[in-house]
Amino acid sequence: MARLFPTLIALACPALLLAQERPPADPLATTTPKPETPPMRRPGFFGGPDAEKARQAFQQMSPEEKERWMRSFKQFAELPPEKKMEIFQRSEFLRTKMREEVETALKQSGLSLSDEQRKKFADRYFEERRKVEEELRKQVEELRRPKLEALVEKLKQEFAKP
Repeated sequence: MARLFPTLIALACPALLLAQERPPADPLATTTPKPETPPMRRPGFFGGPDAEKARQAFQQMSPEEKERWMRSFKQFAELPPEKKMEIFQRSEFLRTKMREEVETALKQSGLSLSDEQRKKFADRYFEERRKVEEELRKQVEELRRPKLEALVEKLKQEFAKP
């Protein structure tokens, strides 16, 4: 879900704004008519296959996950513009790094793939890599825990002396 967060934010911002009831332009009218043409969007930012993936991912979330996501979204919306820009720059840096890693993996494999195959390769690479990294995190945590407990015990004895 972390990779989809910027995409989900991009989808939700205009959706939330457009879903809100706007005050009527004419005080005697009951509602303001909606514009005939859709608002201008930056190409590839709110639409396309990534946006559809984000929508599907949001729909498949449990109610608790949706609530947690909405809380995060609201916190993000309240951030100052500089912090938002920092987050987007960091995510762009990570996307660039991921593309470079896929290219490296493809070169190492020696495969010559079509664009569709490259996309599938990249998707599988990151899915499998995420699993490997999660497994390694668990192993490191298992190794770290007893060492930290021993360290705390050692420091406890050292600092308990008068």
